[in-house]
Amino acid sequence: MIYAIIAYRIEILTKQSFLGRESSEKAFHRWMKIFETFPEGIALIRNHYILYANRALKHTLNVGVNRTADEDPLYELLKGDLRASIVQQWVKNPADLQRQGLDAPRSMSVWNFLMNNERGAIFQLLPKKKEGEDQEEDPIDQMLNEIPKYITLNQVNVRIAGGTDKLLVVRDVTSIVMNEKITHTKREMSKITDLLMRQIEEHSTACEIRL
Repeated sequence: MIYAIIAYRIEILTKQSFLGRESSEKAFHRWMKIFETFPEGIALIRNHYILYANRALKHTLNVGVNRTADEDPLYELLKGDLRASIVQQWVKNPADLQRQGLDAPRSMSVWNFLMNNERGAIFQLLPKKKEGEDQEEDPIDQMLNEIPKYITLNQVNVRIAGGTDKLLVVRDVTSIVMNEKITHTKREMSKITDLLMRQIEEHSTACEIRL
């Protein structure tokens, strides 16, 4: 009788555990379907493993765009891509580096950004290094050499499907940074123009006084 009670109890706990795991998996997949429609790149990381990544992430970082889920079911290839994707922090004002006690902008891979719990910021996506002398340069990397691409990297801790995970959010902000650069250039040119006009006026006034 004691054995029957124990076996019955174990069976109930087993079913509850199975139903709990099943409900967690369903909740997980429901969350992931929401991220598929996001324009921002999204990746979910748990214990150094990528559990999910949406299509926008690949397009934003220019990695594995034509790769299917069957070719990389465990996201190991994508993990390698994140290690090879090097970014450099964009600094609007060089004086900000001195305030942060840095001699040069921070450079790191996207994966190290996650593993080292780095603070979110705007980064320039750098072209990938060629692995061989005879290897042709990727057209996207050629474009990055000519027209730089800027992205924001942010990470937050979330609880999905019963675990604590890292959510990586990547956004393309190239147009925003380029507009900021154009505005800054116009501002500097305006200062130079005003200075030249003042010098011309002072020179004209000096000439009139001599006359």
